[in-house]
Amino acid sequence: MKSNKAVDLEQQGLLLPQGIIDSIPFGVLVTDINLHLVQVNKWVTLNAKLLPEVVIDTPLGEVFPELASRNLIEAYHLVLHGGMPITLSNRIHRYFFKARSRNPDLSEMPQTATITPIYSENQLIGTITFINDVSERVNIENVLQKEVSKLGALHEIDYAVSTLDMNQCLEVIVQRTQVLFNCERVVLSLFEEGELRVASSNLNEGSNPTASTLAAWAAINSQSRLAFTAREDEAQKLEYQMAAPLIASRDCIGVLNVQTSRVDDFSQSDLELLEAIAARAAVAIQNARLHTSEREQREFAEAIREISLTMASELDLEVVLDAILKSIGRVVHFDAACILLQEEEHLSVKRYLGFDIENIPEPGKWLESYFEGSNLIQGMKDLHLPQSLFKEGQESRDSIFDIDPRFSNFAGSPIVIRGRQIGFLLLGKTETQAYPKKSLDHLAAFASAAAIALENARLYNEQQRLAVTDGLTGLTNRRRFDAEMKKEIEKVARYKRPTSLIMLDIDNFKHYNDHYGHQAGDEILKLLAHQLMQSMRDVDIVARYGGEEFALILPEVGPEAAYQVAERIRTGVEGLSHTGNHWNLQGNTGKVTISLGVAGAPCHAHSPAELIHAADSALYKAKHNGKNQTVLSDFTQENYQTSQTKSYGN
Repeated sequence: MKSNKAVDLEQQGLLLPQGIIDSIPFGVLVTDINLHLVQVNKWVTLNAKLLPEVVIDTPLGEVFPELASRNLIEAYHLVLHGGMPITLSNRIHRYFFKARSRNPDLSEMPQTATITPIYSENQLIGTITFINDVSERVNIENVLQKEVSKLGALHEIDYAVSTLDMNQCLEVIVQRTQVLFNCERVVLSLFEEGELRVASSNLNEGSNPTASTLAAWAAINSQSRLAFTAREDEAQKLEYQMAAPLIASRDCIGVLNVQTSRVDDFSQSDLELLEAIAARAAVAIQNARLHTSEREQREFAEAIREISLTMASELDLEVVLDAILKSIGRVVHFDAACILLQEEEHLSVKRYLGFDIENIPEPGKWLESYFEGSNLIQGMKDLHLPQSLFKEGQESRDSIFDIDPRFSNFAGSPIVIRGRQIGFLLLGKTETQAYPKKSLDHLAAFASAAAIALENARLYNEQQRLAVTDGLTGLTNRRRFDAEMKKEIEKVARYKRPTSLIMLDIDNFKHYNDHYGHQAGDEILKLLAHQLMQSMRDVDIVARYGGEEFALILPEVGPEAAYQVAERIRTGVEGLSHTGNHWNLQGNTGKVTISLGVAGAPCHAHSPAELIHAADSALYKAKHNGKNQTVLSDFTQENYQTSQTKSYGN
């Protein structure tokens, strides 16, 4: 039988037939005006795990303590006070009471509750609350929100496609992927020189990430994959991964890899999303690469043009060599550089930079000894192409790595002009494999520009040399002799140091020419020139003054010492004449002798003209006194003025 209170509540209209409310597929609970629970349906008792006989006639706040702790009891007071229904939305309050959701994608049941006042004969007697499970709606909203997030992420990655800056492009892809999947690691790897290398990641700079095994598999097979593995660090913690290849023009250019330690955090739909991101990323990266390549080509071409103009504007060989060493860093990076030029059968170091060899005696020759035996140099000689060489392990068989242990990679390019190798450019880096093919191509282009500049300087120097060189003997000609004589006399006046002049002439040369022919005479002139060059110091000037007459300037040598030099030259020529092995040309059995005149400044002269006149007068005396002898001038300035007056009088 029903209790008197139950009968009274039923009469007031607060109690509904229990069978009816238990059949309702959502929650129903009824309270009286004092908010004591008077009736609940089966949906509530099952989900809230309540016993109806225990909770009936119990204050609502005691049955559902979280209502009081979350201030939701106030909603009931508002309903009783205002007499109007109130809805508690799940978007604000999440749930009415805690219950486990039947939807596997949600941990707790989201609920919406509507509190409605109950009237009897226009008198407020209690409340009825309808509680709805909105898991399905929330799940749909979550799916929609995730789709919106996906679309937003894809849109941002699409925006990255229009970004032609490579670093920004990679950063956007990694950041948006990390936010979208809320994962711990995102690693974007790209193929460089045939090797899969990490190009960008969300990890700290010092972490030095590497491409995972799954990423390598995705790259090799050009397929996406979802998997979990045990990490070797962090106590063999399980790691869930997804990897999607970056495909551009049917070629795999890299891999996008996401990783997390959360169990079952990735699904097949996530993998499909990663594939969509990877497809867009591949387009973005390829566009950025093309733009970067075009920009680098433009910058490289401009640099080569500017360098070529700079080097072409210089015609002095030493200045050109300095310009080459100064400019090469604009097109190819290096830690050490060296310029070698071919001199006959020998490679000569002309410039070097960055090698720690300053304390080594004759560092240029020391470098040459290592370069001559290098496989790098030999490879360029044989193939006529730029080459690179890197150290494998702690030791290398190539002598070039013995120069400086800091360097792990060397690159070089031959300097070629009109098919002829005239030298080599060598660069060194401490970084292993620092010179890919693109760097070698740039080095070769620079070497071509350098070759033109070096050839121009060589031709100019040759023209300058020919302009002051006698074509037959290779000695200094009259033009340069006059210039050097002027400079030496100026030094005499400035530094008070002597200079001497030797004038010499081949005895009976006209007779020799007439008897043996001009070709034989030319041979005598060339052989005498060679003998003179062998007899003099590097600082001395040996000139062909005209015809069979020669002039020798001896800086900082007095006339007495110059006389001894002249005698040594004379006896040397006479000795060669007697042996016949140098002067016996075209059947000539006679001997060749020379006569010499010596004068010095300031004792005999104070001007180039005075000194030449004094030495020439001494030579005239040697000829007049019987030839094959040396005469030291006794000329004075007064003698010179008298002779000039007589000459002008004639």
